[in-house]
Amino acid sequence: MTCKLITGIKEIHQFMKDEGNFLLPFAPAFLRLLQSLNAPNYMNYDFVMCVSGASTRLSWQQGWAAYEGEPNQSELFVNGDRLTEYRKGFEGDQAIPVLAHGIDSPTCLIMGYENDGEKLDILHLFIPDEKKVGETKYMISSENWQDQITMYCIINSFTPRIINKQLLVEIMENVIYLAKLENYGSTALGINAIQTLAEHLVWDEGFEKLEPKEKYEGELSWHYERPKSYYREDGARNLHERFWAGYCDFLCMLNGFNALWQFMNKYKDIVPEWIEDLQEASVCARRVCDYTGELWQYVSADELGLLKFKTKDVRSIFAAHMLRAKIYTKRIIEIFERLLKE
Repeated sequence: MTCKLITGIKEIHQFMKDEGNFLLPFAPAFLRLLQSLNAPNYMNYDFVMCVSGASTRLSWQQGWAAYEGEPNQSELFVNGDRLTEYRKGFEGDQAIPVLAHGIDSPTCLIMGYENDGEKLDILHLFIPDEKKVGETKYMISSENWQDQITMYCIINSFTPRIINKQLLVEIMENVIYLAKLENYGSTALGINAIQTLAEHLVWDEGFEKLEPKEKYEGELSWHYERPKSYYREDGARNLHERFWAGYCDFLCMLNGFNALWQFMNKYKDIVPEWIEDLQEASVCARRVCDYTGELWQYVSADELGLLKFKTKDVRSIFAAHMLRAKIYTKRIIEIFERLLKE
């Protein structure tokens, strides 16, 4: 039986000392793919987040819905088909990692295979410590990986983008586009996602009946008449899922604004007449990111903390932080739109 493993790829975990906070599964996997293809150093985590749009892509499933399936973050930025010929990424003189979706994680990097492909060697953000193997801390997938995978992407080569005015324009256009999206089915998008989460934090009466981990099976109430699909009732029915998969999952997306702050602050001098405006936009992006850490002033990551999340007073404070993040996001859009118009 044959096997193959690409070596020399760095591990992935949430807090990389010299690279940033890897809180979204797509970007770090894609970054490691680029690095394996000898991408220049400036194509770092902030670059990937901003150019892909991941830094400001916001989505929230209304009604705390669908958390028994995939989380909000799992939307992928690549298209593909089932990985029926996955090994073609490992043929030829140079082995190439494969970016995939659905194997034990929303996004992973396939680094190799075992036993003629019965199992895969994969790297992703959520590998449990007990399953990590080798220096790269990858894991060996289960035999039924063919039933899990939904998408894949093979990149044989790429041409590095030059960081210039045109790239800044494209990033600003993308930020504006993503912010102004409103809904996809029952999922709120962009600035509307911030507003919708804030409303749910304040007005959702269903919290009163929930326990930390026990699933509530009764009827959920909402204090005013709502549009169709606004509040799906097939969503999370305990505090644990609402807090971690609902609220904290969204905070991880807001944390992506940190990459926009770093990128715009670093490259604001490229267009001299934009320096002050991009400086202000980067500060606003930093303020949006700052609100993602405010929750730990009021709750803790244990059962007692979850019970505090049940109280309307605490959730109202969280909602206020969301609305402040919304204000700074709208200011970023105003700045970018004015620069592009001029």
